[in-house]
Parts: sequence; C-alpha cells; structure tokens
Amino acid sequence: MAPSEITRAGILQAIAEHDRIGPEAFRDTYGFRASATYLLEHEGNLYDSKAIAGVAHKYDFGVALKPSSPGLSGGLKHAVAWLQREDFTVVAPPKTFHRRVGDVRPTRRATGPALHRPVLLLWAIGQALAGAPPHADMGSHT
Repeated sequence: MAPSEITRAGILQAIAEHDRIGPEAFRDTYGFRASATYLLEHEGNLYDSKAIAGVAHKYDFGVALKPSSPGLSGGLKHAVAWLQREDFTVVAPPKTFHRRVGDVRPTRRATGPALHRPVLLLWAIGQALAGAPPHADMGSHT
C-alpha cells in the first residue's frame, strides 16, 4: 500500500470528485493548496497534481493522503511520476503576469544597478500583456 501504487482508476475517481465539487472545495476538503509547480492535464482541464494523487490514494486504499504525508510531494519523484506512470500528462502551470514580470533579471554593473532597469521592466510588461513566452528574445542589439 505504498503511495506510489495509485492506479489509473483511482486517479480518474479523484478527478471526477474534483469536477463534481469544484477545485476550491476539493482542496479545502483534503487540506491541499493550489499547485504552483505541476498540474495534471486531463481532457482539456488542469488539476493540482499532488491533490489528485493524494485523493486517488483514498479510492485505491480507503484513506486519502494528507499534504504532509510521508512519501507524498508534488515533485517529479512522487505525484508527478505516479501520474505519468499511469499515462497522464503533467504540465507546468501557465505563468501569471506577476510571475512573468518577477522573472525579469536585468544585469548589474560593477558601479551599481543597471540604468536600463526601468526600460527593461516596461518592455517585460508589454511582452507579458502581449502573451509572449517568458524570456522572449528582445532582438539583436549590436
């Protein structure tokens, strides 16, 4: 009864419960938070990978795993690997505007902050609003 032994049937039942009661109620019922790292993608919908894996355990073994259960993490070696083993697709969540702007890392000069920082931030905001992928090329500047 290792957590990694969840089955496709248990995962599908956890997804059905999630769909029936909604994501907030699902997370609240079992004590999970929204995933910031990996999402389970199934039939065009996205689900919190760790929460689905933990609740799938309930359908396979009679008791849901709690977020703090030993052997359960939302990382690549636990929930993600278990879901992928059962032929589910796991993806990184789309970056929100705030996360994309937070990825901006201008260079620093030996004399202090780079003076182009405000311009770079405005460019990043424009790129985020335009839906450009993170770290989009600013073009060649020679």
